[in-house]
Amino acid sequence: MIVKNTYGVSVAFSIAKYGIAPKSEFTGSALQRRKPLNKPKAKKKESKDRERRERSLSRRSKQKIRKKITCFSRTQKRLSFVTLTFLNKVSDEQAVNVLRKFIDNVKKRSDDFQYLWVVERQTKNDEFKGNPHFHMITNKYWKIEKWWNYWLALQHKNGIVPER
Repeated sequence: MIVKNTYGVSVAFSIAKYGIAPKSEFTGSALQRRKPLNKPKAKKKESKDRERRERSLSRRSKQKIRKKITCFSRTQKRLSFVTLTFLNKVSDEQAVNVLRKFIDNVKKRSDDFQYLWVVERQTKNDEFKGNPHFHMITNKYWKIEKWWNYWLALQHKNGIVPER
């Protein structure tokens, strides 16, 4: 099973299904990170650089995501890539809440549903600049008509309606 938690992406496998536990290199724990040797503190940079850094992933984070996807792809025969976008401007909390409800419903209706998701901010959409959307890699075959309509209905139910 692949799980997304508050602090980053974590991987937990069912030993019963695969027979052995994968190496610990795929856990992504910050406790496994080597501590740097007394580096001098960097000077504070301008707020523009700080804003840019907050909105982009570090090289280490990108590497961890690649490792998780590689591990996931080696344990699954077929994977699907899904992008979930919103009808209108939403807050981060509201977006994650709708995604959580969506995933909970998918889990109820699918056997052995496994997934990995990443949130990304829209940059090319001038109307909803900075709006979150989700990229998911799953082991499920998606019937687009059914699940896309559910995704839209779930947004309406949670007060996210298109602008008119």
